[in-house]
Amino acid sequence: MVLDTERNESNTEVRKVFPLIIKSLCGSVSSRRTLCPKDVQQYGSVALYRSLRLEKWGLTQFFQYSPTNNQQLITTHHKPLMQPPTTYCDAVAGMEADSLHRIYHDTAYGFPLHDDNELFGRLILEINQAGLSWTLMLKKQENFRKAFSQFDIEKVAAFTEEDKARLLNDAGIIRNRLKIEAVIHNARKIMELKQEHGSFKAWLDNHHPKSLGEWTKLFRKTFRFVGGEIVNEFLMSTGYLPGAHVEGCPVYEKVLRQKPAWLDT
Repeated sequence: MVLDTERNESNTEVRKVFPLIIKSLCGSVSSRRTLCPKDVQQYGSVALYRSLRLEKWGLTQFFQYSPTNNQQLITTHHKPLMQPPTTYCDAVAGMEADSLHRIYHDTAYGFPLHDDNELFGRLILEINQAGLSWTLMLKKQENFRKAFSQFDIEKVAAFTEEDKARLLNDAGIIRNRLKIEAVIHNARKIMELKQEHGSFKAWLDNHHPKSLGEWTKLFRKTFRFVGGEIVNEFLMSTGYLPGAHVEGCPVYEKVLRQKPAWLDT
């Protein structure tokens, strides 16, 4: 059986950090990276980790847990922070310009995508991130592109059992059978949508605008492995839902100039 061994890569640091900053994060951003105590009670620590996505924010680069005082966080960054970052924009602000997170934040996150294959590729990454870190996805994104035929929807839709076996043995991606099968199934569904609507993007545009709840219901009806967190992040990262950048972020104005779909709501 192929195991999703990457799952534990950053769990240790997350378990140390999240009890100490949960209060400061509640309600700060309308994305899956925020979660309040009532959600902790409802979903437990695994969902808390998925929702906060501390590793995506890069918080573990700024803070470490003090084992002698479980009520204190001490900074490990050369520029001490007064408070933990509460948005992805804040978290990447102190990172080097060539860091994976900084590049993604500055050039991709929240910018509209017009190419069907690139939209499909973003959905692939979001599905595979579930339960893992976004850092891992950014490191493996080119491996995913190569493994899934440059995100060519038609080619992935034609994948065979031999292709599944190849993917399950590809250490460059996430070797999770459910995720791999979901990607192939979703490619086939998108091919059906293209026949009816002309393109994947046209299908998205035809259903815009919707609330997150409405989008989630639609995605669950249409695709596999698409819970509310995945749908929210996919739509926010591609410009269909707001929230990728705070208004004070320098990238915010760049995104606006690209006229994301959420501006029309």
